[in-house]
Amino acid sequence: MRKGCEDALIAAHHAAVAGVAPNWSLEAARKAYADALPFALFTTVGAANVLAAGEHEDKLLITLLTRNVDALADWGMV
Repeated sequence: MRKGCEDALIAAHHAAVAGVAPNWSLEAARKAYADALPFALFTTVGAANVLAAGEHEDKLLITLLTRNVDALADWGMV
């Protein structure tokens, strides 16, 4: 689902910020988004350190890790 909506979400974010910072480009918004992607992975790794072990928790962490790495790969970061 991320691939299908992220361009529109980045554009909407850009439009909102550009309303108060007209010199902020769509390319700058895309770069800011890409620069923030590793933090999702860091958050997932942090969650792995505090969640109790269990089937549901393990499935959640594997899903999040997979999605985090897929996003990084799609943006050429891995």
